[in-house]
Amino acid sequence: MDFKKFRSLQLLLLGLTYSCFYFSRLNLGIIHNQLALTYNWNYSAYGKIIAVAQLVYAIGVLFNGPIVDKIGSKVSIMIGMVGAFTSSILMGITYYIAGSSFSFGAEKYTYSGSLLLSALTIVWSTNYFFQTLGALSIVSNNSKWWQVKERGRASGLFGALIQIGRILVATLCPLILLFLPWPWAFFIPAMLLAVAFLFVWRFIKESPEEMGVQYFNEPATHLPIKEILKKVFTSKVILFSSVLAFSLGAIRNGIEHWYSRFFASQYHLPNNGLGKFAPYMMYSSLFPLAMILASLLAGPSSDKYFKSGRFPVISLSLIGVLLTLPLLSLGICNPWLASLFLVLVMFFLQGANSMLMGCLPADISGRSAASSTAGFFDSSQYFGGSLMGTIIPLVLDHYKKAGNEWSYWPLLMIGPCIVALIISTIFWNKKPRMK
Repeated sequence: MDFKKFRSLQLLLLGLTYSCFYFSRLNLGIIHNQLALTYNWNYSAYGKIIAVAQLVYAIGVLFNGPIVDKIGSKVSIMIGMVGAFTSSILMGITYYIAGSSFSFGAEKYTYSGSLLLSALTIVWSTNYFFQTLGALSIVSNNSKWWQVKERGRASGLFGALIQIGRILVATLCPLILLFLPWPWAFFIPAMLLAVAFLFVWRFIKESPEEMGVQYFNEPATHLPIKEILKKVFTSKVILFSSVLAFSLGAIRNGIEHWYSRFFASQYHLPNNGLGKFAPYMMYSSLFPLAMILASLLAGPSSDKYFKSGRFPVISLSLIGVLLTLPLLSLGICNPWLASLFLVLVMFFLQGANSMLMGCLPADISGRSAASSTAGFFDSSQYFGGSLMGTIIPLVLDHYKKAGNEWSYWPLLMIGPCIVALIISTIFWNKKPRMK
């Protein structure tokens, strides 16, 4: 097959594969409304699960980044898929063992309350650990097939493709909960991961060299882990960009893991009511499309108007986020307005995130350390997400009695947005190495 046609088909397959990862990672954000009703959880119970899982993800990408660079992207992504599949199945199984008892020595325990919460936290955190292999492997693989001048366009296409996963989460999960017990919202993503595994095993290639094509001046070598870490941790741009990533992660995860709870709680929806609530369905239909549009605009704009500069696109996107968050806080009294402003936040946020995670790692570090740099950025994002996962439920529980807790939710993300905007503006003129 022609080289350029093959890599385009491979990009399509990797995008769909990562959509399956997304579906099996973000689904808890929808399902936890059902869990909260079933087990009488407050905001902090879910906050504990998501904060710990994101902390594990943050540590996992630091740990796994150099390993992916060492053993290769194809093997790594397949390991990640097996781990995510197993964790999703175990999450669903908890539904059937909840309330059952077991003995350990002379003591008898029941899967309920804090024990059940701890079990779900451990299993979901394991899922997040294996999810890191998927994210890092795909960044590493793409860096070997696309040159700097092409990466903006490729990143835009890839960023658009993976939003299919968000579409599945936001629209299919509520429908699953309408017609099936909630474990199926874990089992169905696991099934899709199993199908994607077969395609990855059969069709994905590590680099153009496997096709006999030498497409880069930079050889596809595997550096020693010590050299990879030195390359990553001695770069001023990478270190400052990690702070930017921390801030973006706080905003993205602050929205992404809480929007379904916002709709359910703010508008007093009945059990499984998301799928029947028109403003939510409008949001769940539009925000993935907005993120697709943002990805398709951000990548080509970076290449065409800023000569492959990524930071100008990040800065302009963050200005949009900064202007929209206060509007969201003011507009929550009207579910249609809230839906519209949430769509705008996700549109601008995706423009920044597609540049940060899709292009910068390979631009700054080259092919030999792309996944390590991506891991460093991704880790920073999830440290930010873990912090926000701790802060948000504390604020929500504190103001719950007053009945206005959700008006504070968007305001919590303004500070991180300002920090990210300052850093991206400082590096406005920074360009990648043209290899």
